[in-house]
Amino acid sequence: MRIFDKILMFFAGTCFFSIVIILFSGELSSAYSATPQSTLRTPQETPESIDPGEIIVYSEDIDIVIENYFKNIENNPEQREEEQRLITENSNESVDEDREEELKIVDPSDKSIRYITHEVAKGESLWRIANQYNIPVYTIVSLNKTKANKVIQPGDKLLIPSQTGIRVKIKKGSTLSGIAKKYKLQVQNIREANKLKGSTIQAGQYLFLPGAKPLAETRYVVKNRFHWPLKGRFTSGYGKRTHPISRKRHFHTGIDIAAKTGVPFYAAADGVVIFAGNGGSYGNMIILKHKDGYLTVYAHASKILIKKGSYVKQGALIGKVGTTGTSTGSHLHFEVKKNKKTIDPRKALREKIKYKVKVS
Repeated sequence: MRIFDKILMFFAGTCFFSIVIILFSGELSSAYSATPQSTLRTPQETPESIDPGEIIVYSEDIDIVIENYFKNIENNPEQREEEQRLITENSNESVDEDREEELKIVDPSDKSIRYITHEVAKGESLWRIANQYNIPVYTIVSLNKTKANKVIQPGDKLLIPSQTGIRVKIKKGSTLSGIAKKYKLQVQNIREANKLKGSTIQAGQYLFLPGAKPLAETRYVVKNRFHWPLKGRFTSGYGKRTHPISRKRHFHTGIDIAAKTGVPFYAAADGVVIFAGNGGSYGNMIILKHKDGYLTVYAHASKILIKKGSYVKQGALIGKVGTTGTSTGSHLHFEVKKNKKTIDPRKALREKIKYKVKVS
């Protein structure tokens, strides 16, 4: 009997010890310990079933920022127009720095281009300015690429040409006849518009092409809607968990990715910066607005490297990891929302979408 009793006690002790280890490791995981070995590509756990009676949602600070944004944009239709323009009309062209000093005001003539400087007033968007001068938006964008690559602000100065067309930068090896053929124009019209005495052009020179439109042959590619903003240790998933500080059960509305302070993180998709600043308990926070009603949130940053109103491409450097706000360690809190409702970022990161790509 003594041997049998010892065996029973041994197994009972082993089971009890195993249960304690499992529970304790779960608590450490929520507190960003070094224990979890899972990576971004192998998520740690499936969220538990939700019991609304005991869940505390800690996304209040984010929701307040988002609600304030939507209230503000209802009263600022020009801002909504600008954001929509950036999200829907931005091409895959690289953005040149403005070279306004090269665009000199020329003497009026019947066929040459004349330029004026328009100072943006309150309540104006690029669409409204284009309608005012009876020219397409793409004409203004071609002359003001750096300024047009963000939400324009009152006081911004834009160069406005006297007729429809686009400005192009001459590449090495280009000829006037080749450009005319490419854009289906007459060489003489280009010469007269730019007051060229001959047909010699140089690389780096800017020409205005009267009546031309941006070249936009379209092809489709299938890729992920979002890219991972950071490579690091996956420490907390989307769903129900014990808060590492309050120790209360709540619904974690994003995922946490641990990394050293100062490690860069990147935009998960093309979008407009609608918030970049203090997010309360979320510390330094960035919110990007994307097409199809999506928003992404990046919180607890040590540094924010972009400004509100800017347009960023997928993969653009936007900030550095930190532990600002209510945080137990250096990490990035990443959220995805659609139509203001939170969704599991891991599912969003696996979603495929067909993109229309412009190629010139």
